[in-house]
Amino acid sequence: MKNRITISILVMFLMIGLICKGEQLIDERIEQEIDKLDNLKIEQFRENVEKIVVLLDEVSDPIRRKSLTQQLFLKTSSRDEESHIFLLAYPQIYPDSVRQIYLVEALKLAKKLKSEKFRIWVEDQRSNFFIKTMQYDSAMVSILNMRDYYETQEDEEEKMNLYHLLGDVYYHARLFGKAQNTYLAILDHYNNTSTWNFWRPYVIMNNLGQIGLLTHNYEMALDWFDKSLTKANNYLKRPYHVNIKAYINVKTSETYLLMGDLANARRFFENTEKLPFDKIRADSRAELTYLRSHLLFEEGKYEEALKGAIKNNNTKPKWSLLLSRIYDKLNKPRKSLYFLKQYHLINDSINKQNNINRSLIILAENDHEKTRQKLILSEKENIFLITSILTLLTVSIIILILYWKLYLSKVKLVRKALENEKKIKHYTVKSKAFKPLDNEVSELYNLASRLQKLIEKDKIYLDPRLTIEKVANNLGTNRSYLSRTVNTVYETNFPNFINEFRIQEAIRLISAGYAVTHTLETLANNSGFNNRSVFINAFKKYTGVTPSFFIKNQP
Repeated sequence: MKNRITISILVMFLMIGLICKGEQLIDERIEQEIDKLDNLKIEQFRENVEKIVVLLDEVSDPIRRKSLTQQLFLKTSSRDEESHIFLLAYPQIYPDSVRQIYLVEALKLAKKLKSEKFRIWVEDQRSNFFIKTMQYDSAMVSILNMRDYYETQEDEEEKMNLYHLLGDVYYHARLFGKAQNTYLAILDHYNNTSTWNFWRPYVIMNNLGQIGLLTHNYEMALDWFDKSLTKANNYLKRPYHVNIKAYINVKTSETYLLMGDLANARRFFENTEKLPFDKIRADSRAELTYLRSHLLFEEGKYEEALKGAIKNNNTKPKWSLLLSRIYDKLNKPRKSLYFLKQYHLINDSINKQNNINRSLIILAENDHEKTRQKLILSEKENIFLITSILTLLTVSIIILILYWKLYLSKVKLVRKALENEKKIKHYTVKSKAFKPLDNEVSELYNLASRLQKLIEKDKIYLDPRLTIEKVANNLGTNRSYLSRTVNTVYETNFPNFINEFRIQEAIRLISAGYAVTHTLETLANNSGFNNRSVFINAFKKYTGVTPSFFIKNQP
């Protein structure tokens, strides 16, 4: 036994030594290649720079890679601007924070050289980077710039790459109609050319299936996943075919799971597990892990589902929602509520960002089209000065319009909140996420009715020290049951439920002129809040604007 351990340790050290030796050899080779650059003619210089940049990607130590990159920077910046563009824009050797700066520099240099080839290559790198970092409006600008160029070219595959990027921007920003139209146009191209031994058409069909999932059109989702899997089984021979098939099976299983068809969901899940696990990439593995826990939950195996969910939980909202549902089934309401809050926080943040992205993308498209038309006009008239002035005015007007629209949208929110206050808004019973026994439903609704009467009669929400325990005692029940009643009947949590009445009270006081002679602190206290910052955050959440903006812009 001791001999085996000794041998294992020796093998481990030998492997570490070989890895370190390999790193050292790469470092030495890069340094030698950099030293040789001074004596090369320009064409050979450029070829060798490209080889060195690719080798830099193999250096795992970031400090060492940075040092070698700086050495190469000195050579390219002083000798050849084309090589320097390639070094600046190469995707693998920089962290994201630095890469964005270098991409800007690369684009400036390409424009300075008036090189369309390098400009478009840099735009392609920029669009991929912006999609990766979820800056979809910036990605759209780069893609539209490339589209203008490729409209005059005959390279069909480059065009497909461009339209794929465009479809992905629409997809990630949840502009599903535009994404679907773009994807279908690309698939028409592949249907005509019969090129199916390639990853792109499968990614597109899977995204179309995902659109079906996200819009709850499960028949559409199954249709696209089935088409994708059929084509992959018949035509796809590339090494990555295992990963693509795994992803399709996982998504098909998830679709059946959401439709309540556990038998088919289990069948496609097991099909995925039969595939070689080492050939499945990290993103597909993550989907498989989630599906395993979700399937166990739907099959009533809550403890097993919980183990997997806790072990693999990440920042995606669906994990938090699954954990909340599991803890609810295990009769752990506090933990269930905690993860339900996490789900809503993450989901609300994503939805908010998506709304911003959609607006910015539409504006980017409109702005690009206006700019393009003006550039065409300038080419015909050859009046650069007029074009520059018009472009500047256009940008200024768009900025002013954006600020004005933002202001008007906030004013509309003020009007809407005032209208709601005049109507004396009350909560109404909403559809439940699950169906308990009839007796339990009746009890929950009875308690909800008593709670509503207590609030309307005694205005308990004006008490800054109000707690769920106090209300529960007043109603002759307990905290957990009251919390469950609010969650089930009103589909919110107790603090949010109470805060909405407090905000309505604050709006009533503001409408009556109370805020003219009192501070925000006093307004908060008299609305039932014991903290000024909590009041401001809650007010903005429910009305969309801050109390100060509301006070200044009410009629």
